[in-house]
Amino acid sequence: MNKLILFCLLQAFILSNINAQIKVSTDGRFHLGYPVGSYCPIYIGQDPSGATGGQWAIEWSLGDNGLNFWKPWGSNNWGNYKLFIAENGNIGLGKIPSASYKLDVSGNVTANGYYVTSDEKLKQNIKPLADNNCMNRLYKMNGKSYNLVKRTYKINPNSYMVNGKIDSLKYKTIMYDNGVVDNSLKNTRYGFLAQELQTVFPDLVATDEDGYLAVDYFGLIPIIVEALKEQQVAMQQQQATIQQLQNQINQCCNNPKLKSAAINGTDTLSSLTAIGTTSVLFQNAPNPFTQSTSINYFLASTVAQAQICVFNMQGTMLKTYPLSGTGTGSLTINGSEFVAGMYMYSLLADGKLIDTKQMVLTK
Repeated sequence: MNKLILFCLLQAFILSNINAQIKVSTDGRFHLGYPVGSYCPIYIGQDPSGATGGQWAIEWSLGDNGLNFWKPWGSNNWGNYKLFIAENGNIGLGKIPSASYKLDVSGNVTANGYYVTSDEKLKQNIKPLADNNCMNRLYKMNGKSYNLVKRTYKINPNSYMVNGKIDSLKYKTIMYDNGVVDNSLKNTRYGFLAQELQTVFPDLVATDEDGYLAVDYFGLIPIIVEALKEQQVAMQQQQATIQQLQNQINQCCNNPKLKSAAINGTDTLSSLTAIGTTSVLFQNAPNPFTQSTSINYFLASTVAQAQICVFNMQGTMLKTYPLSGTGTGSLTINGSEFVAGMYMYSLLADGKLIDTKQMVLTK
């Protein structure tokens, strides 16, 4: 009888002590970490170091508000946040997931395939990109090579208190995990700086709650496609212009008066004056130039309006020089009007492109 009473008292004592961490309610539900606010990790397996712990651990992380699967310090491949399920359902692998992303991974990811939901029935406000000047916007982007840096997490000791003391195993795991060198960070990577891309395509850059930026690289694909289309149209236009210029050259070369002028050694400009039907643009001289350069031209007698336009190598028109009269003429360009570099200049007569040449300014 005394043994029975002693056993009952011992059992009551044990239950009263574990009741603070584990509770089985009358309906059969199992509660861990009871009462609310206590830190109570579950350690699974035997710790090879001999310390209190295990090969794996599961906890409700009070400070991070989520369910954390981690490997205690001393076990193989130990580390924090092996799998983290946040309170909002977001999942993190190797890190606490951002509130902005349903899946947040610290490390490389590989797969046999990847599909993005793109059904027209699930989209609205659909607009073409044809008028978004995609090619010029792509020119503003700058590709970079770089190495990633490790992102560390602050530890709040109050979140890992057991009976008024910090859980030493958890503390060691976090501190050593923050100090481990990730060799994959040494790999050279290629991409864009989100801060720079944000100035060109702000819709392709997202910001998380900590202020870190991320880039939607998939979103660049349709932009690149439309840019290639723009480039193809520009190439076709250039080809048409080249063909037009080739026809004009053939017309000049087959003109008997030009052939006669060349044979007799007479000045080409003077000979063109007699022809009066074909406008011509000549190469500037000197070229390259520092102070100034002259551009000779000939305007057919039928030309009513003409001008010489100067462009940079990206095709942006920088300056226009109106021309008056017909026949031979010369335009002087001062080097002080532009910065050093390579430029293109074109002769337009009555809205038609006659010819385009290049000039170089040095300073």
